[in-house]
Amino acid sequence: MTHDTPPSPGPSDPYADALRAGRGRSWLPLLAAALLNLGLIVAAWLALPGLPDRIPTHWGPDGRPDAWEDTSLGSLALGPLISLGTCAVMALTIPLVRMGAGQPTAAGAHGPAEPNPWRRFQTEGTARGTTVLVGVVMLLVSLLTVPTTLTVLGGGDGALPWWVMPLGATLVLGGTLLAMGPIVAWQQRAMRARAAEAGVRPTPEDEAEDARWTAAGLMKDPEDSRVMVPKRPGYGVGTTVNVGSRGGRALVVGFFALIAVALPAVLWIAAFSAR
Repeated sequence: MTHDTPPSPGPSDPYADALRAGRGRSWLPLLAAALLNLGLIVAAWLALPGLPDRIPTHWGPDGRPDAWEDTSLGSLALGPLISLGTCAVMALTIPLVRMGAGQPTAAGAHGPAEPNPWRRFQTEGTARGTTVLVGVVMLLVSLLTVPTTLTVLGGGDGALPWWVMPLGATLVLGGTLLAMGPIVAWQQRAMRARAAEAGVRPTPEDEAEDARWTAAGLMKDPEDSRVMVPKRPGYGVGTTVNVGSRGGRALVVGFFALIAVALPAVLWIAAFSAR
């Protein structure tokens, strides 16, 4: 009678614990958004018996309701239900994105075929920053449902102050663009400090490569005249903008002006005019 020899364990990863430590904290903003929506849904369910037969379900830019439906949990808590579902989708999507970002990259694509220890910490910081950013965006979007839900629960005509809707849109659109770089950079700095504690230091090549990119994943290489370039490994697939080129800077400024300035301005003007 023979016995199979158990396989010997592979070499342990000396950086696994450092890379995992504190990872759960990056999910707190998304958890807060989910709990906020869940709380609104519960409040709507408890208040349902005392509400009139029809309630407002849509508001114009000036905060006045312009559509009504028969009272039900779905019509009362439609916004929180959609936001809670979106939080669930994001919670499922983020691990898939993290798995894709962690795959080895092809040699020559501005990164080694196998990530070195420094790059692993940098990629972990990027993944955590992206998780925090998604949570912050979902929290901002979820906050938009608070005034409309509470005004219906409170009875009355359901009207909101004229500035509520444009202010909410400004916070979501402008806040997302303004927070993107700082949030990811914050998490990358934290992982660089953790890498130093683990004895991992960047090589001159790593430092040169880091200098070519912003925390938000945009290239900043003035020696490259291309406007659109392949994304940095760890930031997904596809292309991104090279803000080191004149055309890239113009593209980013124009996009920011449209999303964070022009669109909110239109909403503010429409709401002020209709008040």
